[in-house]
Amino acid sequence: MISFSLRFHGLFRKVAEYLDLLGPVTTQWYLALGRMPTNPWIGWKAKSGGMINEFAVHLLYVFSWYAGEVEEVYAKLWRLGEERDIEDTASLLLVHKGGATSTLVQTWWAGHSLRHWGVQCQRGTVTVEGYLSGHYKISKADMSTLEEGVFEEPVEEMYKRQLDHFIHSVVAEKKPEVNEEDGLRIHRIVSAIHRSAAEGRPVRLTS
Repeated sequence: MISFSLRFHGLFRKVAEYLDLLGPVTTQWYLALGRMPTNPWIGWKAKSGGMINEFAVHLLYVFSWYAGEVEEVYAKLWRLGEERDIEDTASLLLVHKGGATSTLVQTWWAGHSLRHWGVQCQRGTVTVEGYLSGHYKISKADMSTLEEGVFEEPVEEMYKRQLDHFIHSVVAEKKPEVNEEDGLRIHRIVSAIHRSAAEGRPVRLTS
């Protein structure tokens, strides 16, 4: 089992449950402005693997969870802060096999913080002002609101669901929902992101 914990977060699960009604996904996005975490190891690639590998992998997992396999990546990466050797700013465009696109813009060098994400589907829209909590709205294409409110949940609940699922998988001798295949798939996307940024061109993923 791989620890892509957002699979077990209440808000991300809620959105996933609406996708059968609203889908298929046409485009989705995540915007995160903030500062690099204070962990002393996180700014060094040999220890953290970089901002994309350490944090953005969780969003890359959600993108593929909601919209399916990624087949092409175009990425720009920057290092704006000193005393670190990792990228601290990124702009990514992912193209999924079904035709959907996913966009991620993230920086750990912002003057102030902002989080926003959402999903646009053929039959509706989801927007979230925040990350793990905040105001959310789910609506249909006819502009009727399906659900709206402020989501609040202790982050411990996400990890509890994750651990419960792991234990259940072991006891039932079943493959976990999040497994080594997901880990390999996301690793390929991360590798393609760094290659695209280094070569200045889109990179297609191979199976």
